[in-house]
Amino acid sequence: MKRRKRKDDGFTLIELMIVIAVIGILAVVLVPRFAGVKTSAKLVGVTTNVHELDVYITSQIGNWNAQAAASQGGGSAQNGDALAAAAISTNYGTTVTNPINGSTTILSLLSGGTDPGTDAVVISDSAPDPSVTRTGEVFVTLNMDPTNQYLIDSVNIQGYDNSGSTYGSQVTVTP
Repeated sequence: MKRRKRKDDGFTLIELMIVIAVIGILAVVLVPRFAGVKTSAKLVGVTTNVHELDVYITSQIGNWNAQAAASQGGGSAQNGDALAAAAISTNYGTTVTNPINGSTTILSLLSGGTDPGTDAVVISDSAPDPSVTRTGEVFVTLNMDPTNQYLIDSVNIQGYDNSGSTYGSQVTVTP
């Protein structure tokens, strides 16, 4: 009877255990890095929303002020902030999503109301309430002209990360 060579017998138990140990070590090293990639991708989404709103508001703020100034003398005058809130809600609202929770809601606090901190965009004429924890939101503050309350003086845009802290730098748009 002819004896087979060692090569033909397959893997030994020691060889298999070494391969499993190497795979385990790679998993321990790489899995935490992939979790961080997912979080940073969501934060990039917040930054993208801030920049998209910046571009949109920059392109429209002059029109809003012109419309508000034109309607200022009539009985149906609209403030620039009301025009801005309506335009952001209707024209821009279909493209923005909160990257943390998937919300597509654009909330206007110009006529009051409460802010749960889970919307995609919040539009207000006052600073954000510090007691509300915001996750992934973009907060838009419309600052009216002190000499003419119909016109927008500037717009501040700020994004929030997954822990509710401000993320990135605040963007200010002026007409």
